[in-house]
Amino acid sequence: MKKKLKLVIASMTCCEGCQVEILNLGERLLNIFEIFDLGNFSWVKEKEEIDYYDVALIEGTPLTDEDIQSLKELRKKSKIIVAMGTCAHLGGVQEIKNYTENRKNEKAKYVYSKYQRIENKVVVPLSKIVKIDYVAPGCPINKDELYNILCDIAIGKSPKIAPRPVCFECQNNGYPCLLQKGEPCLGPITLGGCDAVCLKSNRFCYGCRGPINAKSPIIKRHLENIKKLVGEKYLAEILETFGAEDDFIK
Repeated sequence: MKKKLKLVIASMTCCEGCQVEILNLGERLLNIFEIFDLGNFSWVKEKEEIDYYDVALIEGTPLTDEDIQSLKELRKKSKIIVAMGTCAHLGGVQEIKNYTENRKNEKAKYVYSKYQRIENKVVVPLSKIVKIDYVAPGCPINKDELYNILCDIAIGKSPKIAPRPVCFECQNNGYPCLLQKGEPCLGPITLGGCDAVCLKSNRFCYGCRGPINAKSPIIKRHLENIKKLVGEKYLAEILETFGAEDDFIK
């Protein structure tokens, strides 16, 4: 019998919604456990001290010294690290504080009586601290996409996400184009794979899966068009919602 690969599912600072999506795999999660020996997953079993992992799925952003230390230790122990979800990939909604005056602790003073105890670090994605091998994007992740990523890794194949924009899925699903209605939308420059779920609810794409190609000149042109449409301030708010501004504007 072939030896199982060691898998860890870890969480930094986040809402843990991506871990919920893992559980939503249902019976397919049992298929994963046929291939992978689950080392640690706080939602399923108690933490164990393990020296080596073949794959580490990590969600969230490292916002405390403890997070940062834990992340670095996981990097040392893991052959492959997958940044799981928007927080791990781009910085997530918590990165909004990077764009405010929060560094001066004004908001912390308002909320906490002993604000000096609050660690007020700059919010960064995992890749700013350790090397990341693959990304499972989205807020939350697409559980089917993650399943395929793990299956590819298990057979020694490098996972690939089809380089299609959200618009591809939007139009395939027959949703009306919000851009044609004069509304802002990042669909043309955002990596698809979410099945255009926001467009299904008649909400524009906020770019939570990151740019389809960060080096493409199309991104700059599209953002210029959006700025003309809604103004620089609102465009910044859209890009900052999931911490994606740094990734779209390079």
